[in-house]
Amino acid sequence: MGPAARVLFMVFVWIALVFVITAFAYAAAKTFVQAPQIVLPTFSLMLIAVLFGFLSYRVGLATWASTAIALALLALVIWLGFRVPIRLEALGVPQGKVKDVWILILLAYGVVASVLPVWVLLQPRDYIATWILIIGMGMGFAGVLIAHPPMRAPVFTSAMTAKGPIWPMLFIVVACGAVSGFHSLVAGGTTSKQISSERQGLAIGYGSMLTEGALAVLALTAVGAGLYYTAKGAPAGAPTLMGYFAKGAGNPIGAFGKGFEALTMPFLGPLGKAVGVTGLGMIVGVTMVNAFVMTTLDTSV
Repeated sequence: MGPAARVLFMVFVWIALVFVITAFAYAAAKTFVQAPQIVLPTFSLMLIAVLFGFLSYRVGLATWASTAIALALLALVIWLGFRVPIRLEALGVPQGKVKDVWILILLAYGVVASVLPVWVLLQPRDYIATWILIIGMGMGFAGVLIAHPPMRAPVFTSAMTAKGPIWPMLFIVVACGAVSGFHSLVAGGTTSKQISSERQGLAIGYGSMLTEGALAVLALTAVGAGLYYTAKGAPAGAPTLMGYFAKGAGNPIGAFGKGFEALTMPFLGPLGKAVGVTGLGMIVGVTMVNAFVMTTLDTSV
């Protein structure tokens, strides 16, 4: 490419990353407003990650021991988050400005996280978030096998939506690689600094795509089978998938969390009662997604 093409490409990448950062900051802020129980676990994960990095790289503690400590602390802060939900309204922030303040806090966090050495926060936090995702996916698929719910969402609705045609927009909104090249940017900026040899790239890159595909199947199952599609045929007051996407609602993370709760009710329901946490499955599901959102946010910055 010539100099002009290179400049145009860099401008496009910059704009695409701004869109990614904006979308993920908005999604996380909206989740904090709607589920204040996950605020404490989300930000505590950063402190746990710093502790993990210190124990692993400075103290020299074995990885399995550092991991066990981190996961135990994470379970504790999830429980504390339910006991101490953080609402900015209680701190004097006007109701209409809460989401904006959370967005500013998240962007400030992204700036700080992006300039710290990788071993201090980003690498250990991503490692712990990976365990959150693995454990959460394990619970979700176990719930599918145990609860075995019917798929309530229709196989096909229409090629047209309220916001336009599905084709080709589907391949634009799935922006991980189709348009933004986000994974390539992450691989060049952070992953390449953490692998021992180039041979590990195949397992990491291709394995990540397979894992993300499995996560996509779980997400579709959670909202398609864990939730009723519409109020028609649903018990009174039961959450519906269309209810989460009604005009002005737009809460996909909440929809996944509620569907995940329904899938894991056979075992997380009794566990939640035992520890005094109502809706434990919902909290676990939303924490699982929000950890992923936070990793994307600061990596993008």
